Amino acid sequence: MPDDLNSRQPCSEPRTTGLSLQADLESIITNTPVGIVILDENFHVVYNNPRASQILLHREDLQGISIEELCKNNHDRNLLSSYLKSSLKASLPFTFQSPFANDIHVRITVSRLQNNYCLFVEDHSEILLLEQELQSFKTAIHAAGDAIFIFDGNGLIFFTNPAFEHQVNLPREQILGQKIQYFWSENDSPSLREDLWRCIQNARSWSGEMKWIRSDHTSYNVEMRMTPILTEEKQVVGFICVQRDITERKKIEKQLVDYSDNLERMVAERTEELANLHDITQLFHSAQTLDKRLRLLLISATANEVFRFNRAFLLLVDKSNKNLEGRIAFGPSTPEEAGILWERVDQIPRSKSLADTLQSYLQYAGEGEIQANQIAQKIGVPLDDSSSILTKAIHLRRAVVIKNGTGEVEFDPIILKQLGNDHFAVVPLLVENNPIGVLVVDNIITRRPIEEDDIQLLEILAAQAALAIAHADAMEQLARKVKETEAAYAELRASQEKLIEASKFAALGQMAATVAHEIRTPLVAIGGFVNLLIKKRKPDDPEYPHLKVVRDEAFRLEDVLNRLLYYARPSMPQLEVQLIEPLIVGALSLLETEFKENGIEVKTEFATQEPFPFDRNQIRQVIVNIIQNSFQSMEKGGKLYIGTREKNGEIIIEVRDTGEGISPENLPRIFEPFFSTKHAGTGLGMHVSQRIIQNHGGSIEVKSHLNQGAEVTIRLPRKQERADEKDSDHRR
Repeated sequence: MPDDLNSRQPCSEPRTTGLSLQADLESIITNTPVGIVILDENFHVVYNNPRASQILLHREDLQGISIEELCKNNHDRNLLSSYLKSSLKASLPFTFQSPFANDIHVRITVSRLQNNYCLFVEDHSEILLLEQELQSFKTAIHAAGDAIFIFDGNGLIFFTNPAFEHQVNLPREQILGQKIQYFWSENDSPSLREDLWRCIQNARSWSGEMKWIRSDHTSYNVEMRMTPILTEEKQVVGFICVQRDITERKKIEKQLVDYSDNLERMVAERTEELANLHDITQLFHSAQTLDKRLRLLLISATANEVFRFNRAFLLLVDKSNKNLEGRIAFGPSTPEEAGILWERVDQIPRSKSLADTLQSYLQYAGEGEIQANQIAQKIGVPLDDSSSILTKAIHLRRAVVIKNGTGEVEFDPIILKQLGNDHFAVVPLLVENNPIGVLVVDNIITRRPIEEDDIQLLEILAAQAALAIAHADAMEQLARKVKETEAAYAELRASQEKLIEASKFAALGQMAATVAHEIRTPLVAIGGFVNLLIKKRKPDDPEYPHLKVVRDEAFRLEDVLNRLLYYARPSMPQLEVQLIEPLIVGALSLLETEFKENGIEVKTEFATQEPFPFDRNQIRQVIVNIIQNSFQSMEKGGKLYIGTREKNGEIIIEVRDTGEGISPENLPRIFEPFFSTKHAGTGLGMHVSQRIIQNHGGSIEVKSHLNQGAEVTIRLPRKQERADEKDSDHRR
């Protein structure tokens, strides 16, 4: 020990038992795990304990050696010298030379003892090695493809690697501090989550599969292994968990299970179809009529008990043997039709015998399959058309399958548009190589692929169907002739009825014209004289109401005569360019007094200010007819709106009222001649109005709901050609 250390005396007398304080200090310094080196003011070693010798040079005596000589390079020497001269109390790392190949890594803490320096030297080599191992471990965890995270006994996560952050789709700062239960999916069984939590509480390992959730709340499957982290005293400081995303693996496993199940199901179905094919053939040949055989063919192709195709279209060669024409079709063309049709089929009682079940379908087959039959009726090609896939199947004498709009042979794609589907099969119907027709099948609703086994069975059935159709063809042609004769007779009878009706209307028109001319002159005179008498009387005159009734009835009769005359001899409009608004205002003024007396509020809105060509008298008649109809529908008062506007080169006149409206069953008939729901009406007002508007090149439309009023919309073209100009252009 150096003298200056030996000369130091404790401040108080230590209490020792058998050993002096000096002996105690020497024992402590000798046995301490930290190396102790004492330097003089020139940095030479004056004392070192055994641990320092062991750390630095692996020899017992270092005295007399300059501590700077032990440094590996000038940088460490300068750093150590500066460190010793400073008053810095923190420890610093240094690298010393070793008599062996390895460097000596130490961490030194300095304490001043008057003119001496006391160095506490710690071997830092093992710590550096451990740090390197930890860094390697951290790098491995960071680069691991499996998710790794650490959480404490309460389930709080305090470490994650990037793979875990990628799995849950959250950044590290949003994961740390979360409980692991936050990421558990509720779709897992409660017993599994309870078992995992018991293992955490009891510091046990756990492994298994469970569902976790991502930040977007979508679930994924993981394979998880959890291990507790224990101290030397067996205290739990946390749990390290490694988990792997096995969502794709689970999906593949499910696909394999589904594939196996589907394969077993397909084998069973194919076996059943082969067993039933004989029964179907027998049933097919036992049918008495061609129609029944055709229906049984399509039923067999579409029935769930047999081929299960969604739709089947049958095309037959016509009587001239030149064309292939659509005959009949079964099956839905839309999901809505499928729902209705399949629900109805499900309600049909099933029989133990397949033949009896197919027979029971006959009474329902074809009901509601309007769209499929419409498609069938539109399909047709000449037999010599080599571009059609329908005729190619006949020429090849075998079935042809089209998938995704392409097949083994080139064809005209028009059939794809007609069917609305690019995946179908065409099976020819042949008897001794003579074409009878073709059967087209598809799965437009279920999108089930058409398999080769299905086609092979369908070809067998098609051969039997072709033979049966050929045998019944003679009777079918006879039935067709009968139907054609009946249709011709019905058409002739309908033509006769129309001719008789036209003759009646011609006679009625001639009679109406004659009567109107005979009555109109005296009627006008009566109305005029009565109107003069009314003007000379005051409203409180007892005769005033009677004279007013006579005048109104005379005007009504005159209006009826005008309508009859127009109906009997409609005249072409005399077009003049003028404004429509003054005409509407004048028509409203005729019923102004009645509107006020009946509490009817009139509102007008004119958005057109430009004149256009129209016949003033005829359009005035139309406006008056419509206003009178609205007035008569509002006996208890209401609102009447009349407006004009222009759109797309048309003048639009709108008339709306809040009257009683028109019932749905009467609305389609309002333009029929002589149809009226009013006891005093002629039924010609709206008919005549429609003819006037049509002669102007326009249109008239009526919308109404019972007890909600009516709306009349008139559209007139802004530009029109005069009738004489049209005739002149035509002659040129």
